[in-house]
Amino acid sequence: NLALFGALLFFLGMKNSFPKKPKRKVVKTKTN
Repeated sequence: NLALFGALLFFLGMKNSFPKKPKRKVVKTKTN
């Protein structure tokens, strides 16, 4: 259970950190 919980936290962390970069790129392209 602890391993699954850790994996979920890690997966959520990756999901949260990845979308931030693409969103900035999208905003830059929209501004241009």
